[in-house]
Amino acid sequence: MRKKITIIIIILLTNAVTYYFTSETNFNKKCEEIKYELKECDYYKGLMPFNINNYEQQIEENSLMRRVGLITSQEQALIEARKIFAEFYSQVDLAQKPLLTFIDHENGAFLIVGGLSEQSVGGETYVIISIFDGEILALWQDE
Repeated sequence: MRKKITIIIIILLTNAVTYYFTSETNFNKKCEEIKYELKECDYYKGLMPFNINNYEQQIEENSLMRRVGLITSQEQALIEARKIFAEFYSQVDLAQKPLLTFIDHENGAFLIVGGLSEQSVGGETYVIISIFDGEILALWQDE
């Protein structure tokens, strides 16, 4: 009986380890596929490049401990940005205005910039979202 239990435990552990490494590999593969697909369609989407390294101070000072999920397209990034802007800055008018979208392929991130209507007080609003896990790396507003 002990031998059967030991064998079952070994089989379960082997399956768990195999699943862990396979899912990690699949996740990395999926991230690379998304990165490639986004790169291929940039010319059609009007995405402009940016370098996340230029925003280290904003990320350090304005980081949120929150994820919105895997971002697979520019449209999804814009939807999430509008939700974030509305939640944190009550900027309902941003839903009606176009947002500028920038992408950093090297580091897998979107920078989305929104301007306020002329009736609103404040400056442009920014959000940096990781493509791979949807982490909101930074959220801030110019004054």
